[in-house]
Formats: sequence, structure tokens, C-alpha cells
Amino acid sequence: MSLSLLLASAVAFVVLLAHVFSGGRECVDAMYASSFDSYPRETVYACWHIVSLHLALGVIVLLLAGLLPSSAVAWTLARAVGVLYVLYALVFLQVARSSGLPGGLRALPQWAVLLPLGLYVCWATL
Repeated sequence: MSLSLLLASAVAFVVLLAHVFSGGRECVDAMYASSFDSYPRETVYACWHIVSLHLALGVIVLLLAGLLPSSAVAWTLARAVGVLYVLYALVFLQVARSSGLPGGLRALPQWAVLLPLGLYVCWATL
């Protein structure tokens, strides 16, 4: 058993819950309350669900890798999840930097969770 990956799985689960419950209220509800055109609105809504599924898959992969430390496949998948979290954080950093949103990095704080979590998972799977 890998306590490092089990801890990462628990943190990833909290991230998933924040995305589903807070993100749903903050982003999805606001988008539907606006006069957003229906085609881009539904596309963004589908993307929100895809991200939800990916975050859930990350929790499952990290949990399995934590419970099955001798599984090279599980550890490889866990490392891939860590790399994806780092890449997602870099996207948020770039969007926050280039968007001109007031508050910059504080306006899109997802990077502040995804970057350390991704780096931690990458370290834990070395």
C-alpha cells in the first residue's frame, strides 16, 4: 500500500467534490442564467461534465495505485494523472495571465490545487 498515493487520491476526491458542487453553482448556473448562445453554452456544459468524469477517473486511478503498489500499470496511469494535473494547472496559469481578469491568478485559483497535487503524484510515482 502506498500512503502517498492514497493521500493524493483523497485530495483528488476533495478537488472533484469542489468541482462538482462549487463549480456547478459558480460556473454552470451562472452560464445558464446569462444570455449565452445555446450552442457554445451546451458545448461548455458538456466540457464541464467531461472534466468531472476525468477528475473522477483520476481519483479511481490514484486509489488503485495506492492500494496496488506492485502494479506497474496502475503506477504508470497514476503518473499520467499527475502529469495531466500539472498540464491543467499550466493552462489555468496561462489563461489567468492572458485573460486580463481582475485578480489575475486569484480569479482562477484551480492551478493552486492542481499544480502541487500533480507534482506530488509525479514525485510519489518515481
